[in-house]
Order: sequence, then structure tokens, then C-alpha cells
Amino acid sequence: MPRLYDTNGRNLLAELCTGVGLDVGCNEQKVTPNCIGVDIDPSVSPDVIADMAQLCWPDNHFDFVVSSHVLEHAYDVPNTLSEWRRVVKPGGVVGIVVPHGEHVCSETLGDANCGHRHLFTHKTLALFLQHVGFVDVESQLYERPYAYKQTPGVFAKGYVP
Repeated sequence: MPRLYDTNGRNLLAELCTGVGLDVGCNEQKVTPNCIGVDIDPSVSPDVIADMAQLCWPDNHFDFVVSSHVLEHAYDVPNTLSEWRRVVKPGGVVGIVVPHGEHVCSETLGDANCGHRHLFTHKTLALFLQHVGFVDVESQLYERPYAYKQTPGVFAKGYVP
């Protein structure tokens, strides 16, 4: 099964997928079937090819946006989160999972091979969500037993007021 390394994180995101929404950075497998898969890489056959920071939908269009292991690759985290917030209806939710930044290996940092440009903890990811206007923000650590060196994950969600 694709993305076996983070089944736990994807299950946390799936709980948020009520209604119609986006899976930003869907890669080869969307979190749930009611997601529209968005990815910049056409080789993974997403529903829509788009940059995560420039979505083509109008304001307040979706019930949710979820993203699994993508935000750490963003060039501009506040701009990207603001874009995700823009397309979600008031009362809707954005859910994100990323690897815990304190456990990421140095070889995956920087721009080589689209490496991790940002390191997140559950506290810093929550702060970014609050900074761009999400409310009722929650974040937590979770186990990723199949990940490289069992790197824990960070799950966060925030609601659009």
C-alpha cells in the first residue's frame, strides 16, 4: 500500500474529511475518495495539477483542506497556509501532518531533491496556523512506526472563523 509509512497521520486527516475538500500534495493516493487530489507533479495523476500556494478555486469553496507531508517543502509557509484558509468555507477545517522537525535527518534539508525547507514541532505548527487566522487550533504528536527511524509525526488542525 502506498504511504504505509504514515498510516496513522493519514487516518487522523481522514477524520476531518466531511463534505468536499482538497488533498494538497496528494501524490499517488488521496486521503479519502471525497478529496480532490492536488499535486504539482503530473506523473502521480492528481485530479488537478497546481502549486500548493496558488490554488485555482474561489474563496470559501471547500469544507476542508488536508495535507500529508507537504508543508515542510513549502517556500513560504504563511502564504501557503493563508491560501489554504482562503479556499475553505467559514467553519471548515484545515488538517496537516508533517514529520517532527527535531527528528528529521540533515540529508533531507534544503533545496536538494525538494528537501525539507522547514522543521515543525507541534508547537510551531500550531503557531503558524494561529498566525494566519485559524481558530480552535489543536496539535499533537503521533507515532509513525513505519517511518525512517520511526520519526514521530505532528498533526495539527485549525478552523476558519
